[in-house]
Amino acid sequence: MKHALRVTVASVAIILAAIAASAQSVGKIESELMVHVRTIKKYSAYGPIRDYDRLGKENAAFSKKLRVYAKLTRTLGYSFPSLSKEIFISTSRDGKFRIYSWDTEEGGTMMTIKAFFNTKARVEKCVRGPFRSRRTLASEGFIIKYFR
Repeated sequence: MKHALRVTVASVAIILAAIAASAQSVGKIESELMVHVRTIKKYSAYGPIRDYDRLGKENAAFSKKLRVYAKLTRTLGYSFPSLSKEIFISTSRDGKFRIYSWDTEEGGTMMTIKAFFNTKARVEKCVRGPFRSRRTLASEGFIIKYFR
């Protein structure tokens, strides 16, 4: 019974988020995502305040919102000028394929990278680290490098 209630509440939350997302302009969407990115950097292993609990929650919130917003057709054609300075965003020349990838800033001796591949048809969560070091990351290639 509790599980069914949780599933129902989660479903309603996702539907409401999708409705809210569809009503927002892409500029407002970018602003909302930037709030999450700044908060991630604030609580990161490299930032002024190290709080791994908040960092984990913020990464989850950013990932969830990015996935919802990336499903909107109008975001695929938007350049995200501010967000693209903070995370890697690469779009194919024909504009039908995009990759969003970012360091979760969880730090330590390894990097954790999350990424979404986005086409006009759907969004797929495809890659997640951790990578042992920045050197390993460079040798294995950050996803963005393959599609520029």
